[in-house]
Amino acid sequence: MKKKQKFVLSMLIGLSILGIAACSKSGDQSQREDNTTLTLYSWDTKTVMQPALDAFQDKYPDVTIEFSNKPPVDEYVQGLQTKLLSKTAADVFVMGAENKTNLITSGNVADLSEFSFMDNLNETNKNLYSSEGKVYSASISSWGGGIAYNKEILKEIGVEEFPTTWEEFIELCLKLKESGINPYYEGGQSGNFMSLSALIGSNYARRGGIRDEEIFDGTTTFSSEYIEALEMWNELNEKEIFTQDILGLSDDQIINEFINGNVAMVCMGPWNVSTVRTSNPDLDFEIAPVPGKEVGDEYAAGAPSPGYSINANAKNPELAAKFVEFMTTPEAAVALNGDGSSNNMYTIEGTENVNSTLDSSLLSINQVVQDGKIYLAQMTWPAYQDILTTHFRSQLQELIQGKTTPEDVLKSMDDKLSELMK
Repeated sequence: MKKKQKFVLSMLIGLSILGIAACSKSGDQSQREDNTTLTLYSWDTKTVMQPALDAFQDKYPDVTIEFSNKPPVDEYVQGLQTKLLSKTAADVFVMGAENKTNLITSGNVADLSEFSFMDNLNETNKNLYSSEGKVYSASISSWGGGIAYNKEILKEIGVEEFPTTWEEFIELCLKLKESGINPYYEGGQSGNFMSLSALIGSNYARRGGIRDEEIFDGTTTFSSEYIEALEMWNELNEKEIFTQDILGLSDDQIINEFINGNVAMVCMGPWNVSTVRTSNPDLDFEIAPVPGKEVGDEYAAGAPSPGYSINANAKNPELAAKFVEFMTTPEAAVALNGDGSSNNMYTIEGTENVNSTLDSSLLSINQVVQDGKIYLAQMTWPAYQDILTTHFRSQLQELIQGKTTPEDVLKSMDDKLSELMK
């Protein structure tokens, strides 16, 4: 795996804080009398974040961290919005693909561009949380989600290597089904259809690049750009590789089915690895990128990970900046990832100096992430990410139920965008 050696960290915290304080709408009056308390709102659990929090407090032993969280995505976004409206939002909170536009345009996040610790982040991570040349979140990593497969189950039907084309993947699923094995589940209830995201990205790449901006400016349409990928993905539905039953399974239940050997393959993100390892240490599995139309077209659902943003009205902007700075360092990466055997949430490639050891299940998907072969619509749609994401998910769920067609799903997306643009 290619390692990045460069690491430069020369933060002038005193000068930088002036920039954050200037961004605060309430000025000095908004700062706490208690300058040793930092509030943090995350969509990761306390268990996941605790190693990093402990490492930060080892460096700053006088600091008290008040941590709160909500699970991603909708519950977290709604919870943050409520806190912002009531002016009770934390000093530092998470910015994701789904809420970045609203947070930036509303003026609720501080510009981090001038902080020297931002030099530690890859340009891809910075660009996706930028607007008009300013960066509003420190994304320290990237992630890629793909198809986790149980190697022992595949061996039982004579398959030693994972498919390299979508056609071969469909054939594998049908072979598993004919053998009486549940072939494949993905997030029907949550609408987290990672394989479709990967297929859209793969087809874009094969045709010359992402055209989401052109969809929004009226040059093209969802119907034109997404149809090939959606028809490929819908083979899973038409050939009953999965059924309407997946609409009743939560993402956690799907992972548990995989852990217990009740399904051969599932779509999975790297944040699920520690759960699988803990629950079934003997399970031999790997997360493969999603095969595309042709050999070499493999892709992953993925993006730079949610970043850490500073509340423009932070009550303790100095500590907020120190915390975000710390999260860009090797110490934070080691705390979060350890040796790759636990708390292994993300493929760390967002910081210049990190050489973390990955769980063996992530090696294939990690290479795809390093090559930039990842796609997540919410990161490339320039507006209305929250509304369009919800609408797209509901349309796909209706497609699974046989209530609509791929053509009608995309026409509905075009109609919804036209309505929003008026």
